[in-house]
Amino acid sequence: MSSTRTSRNKSGNTGANHVNQKLARLECLVDEMVRHNPCEHRIRAYMEEAGLVYITDPIERMNVVLTMLNRIRGRGGEAVID
Repeated sequence: MSSTRTSRNKSGNTGANHVNQKLARLECLVDEMVRHNPCEHRIRAYMEEAGLVYITDPIERMNVVLTMLNRIRGRGGEAVID
């Protein structure tokens, strides 16, 4: 007989749900950053929602966000988050 444990965060969401929410936030952030005229107010808000520190330099900011996306998606689709 085997049992499966599902970790839950403070709000009661499963780990997979948390990962999906974080991915959605980061994807919205990337969409805003690649616009012809991105809204810095939205970028700041999306970064804060994703748990990232706001960075004014657009190149450094994109690097941080894409690095985080890569970590979350992980190797072979596994979620790897802090």
